[in-house]
Amino acid sequence: METINHYSIDLRNRVVKQPHWYLGPIGVAPAYQGRGYARILIKAMLNRLDSEKIPCFLETQTEKNVAIYERYGFEVVEKGMVPETTLPHYGMLRKCR
Repeated sequence: METINHYSIDLRNRVVKQPHWYLGPIGVAPAYQGRGYARILIKAMLNRLDSEKIPCFLETQTEKNVAIYERYGFEVVEKGMVPETTLPHYGMLRKCR
């Protein structure tokens, strides 16, 4: 876990130079998936960030998630592998609108 944390902090420090918010993990219980709950949370947060002109950074490990976050305006700013693992890692940034 420490390796991932160090990698994550280093990535953020390299690619996001301005003040920003960090979107942490979002999960919806399987019984409630597909009902728009995650979308409601994400859109509310992004609306606030846009009104305050603050960018948002996130990290994910799957291409499926990359496609989901791209729909909200996030762009992959770095793709790599977590050191000492076989985990793919995507750093994504959404500029304020």
